[in-house]
Amino acid sequence: MSRRSKAIKKQSRPSAKADRLAGVKISAATRRLGERLLDQQMWCWGRDIRCEAGNLLLAYGFERQRSAEDRQVSSYALRVGPEGQLVLWGAGLFYGDPRLGGLFLKRYEFRPKVTPLTRLAAVEGQALTMPPARLPQSPDEVACLSRLLLEALACLSCYEAWVIAVKGSDYRQQTLAEWHRKAVTPPDGGAAAWQTLAATFGQTLNPEKSKHWPGFQNLTGVKGSGLSS
Repeated sequence: MSRRSKAIKKQSRPSAKADRLAGVKISAATRRLGERLLDQQMWCWGRDIRCEAGNLLLAYGFERQRSAEDRQVSSYALRVGPEGQLVLWGAGLFYGDPRLGGLFLKRYEFRPKVTPLTRLAAVEGQALTMPPARLPQSPDEVACLSRLLLEALACLSCYEAWVIAVKGSDYRQQTLAEWHRKAVTPPDGGAAAWQTLAATFGQTLNPEKSKHWPGFQNLTGVKGSGLSS
């Protein structure tokens, strides 16, 4: 290989720094599991909204925002802790915390992105709109986004634990049986699956602290979380 070819090859290869700043470090296997779990969770939320006994998201504590022009367009927002917020749409979710920033996860694409907003404000007659989002551009943004992801996963785990507690595993089994895809978890395994994903992700961030994952500690006492202080 000529010197010129070697130089071109070297220039085209992304640097380690560029790799780190391209996004939150997630292995291919973990990302794939996250994509499948999020897709399944979105399906479950859609069925929970239509639960015969009543909308489970509202029962859990979410607030619904509907578009006045199209009643089929809606979003669901949940207060998490003193100032945190979780917002759901059919196409993804937002999690914001004033201490850390905002995160957006798109359905079918487990690639956390940073947003300029830490809270989405409700407007009468409008569903909450998905915020602009991009990949992190600095080590500080990567660090904050990683922490936001862990907290968001804790929210999802807490919700699934609550569903099993109030509706039982038979309800979730029926929900998954109606899905057009193969279930990723057993009917009562959603909460544990999100915990496992968070622990796996946390291990790549800080192996020493992964056993003391802070996500659930931050949600202790949150309405509907299934945890008590």
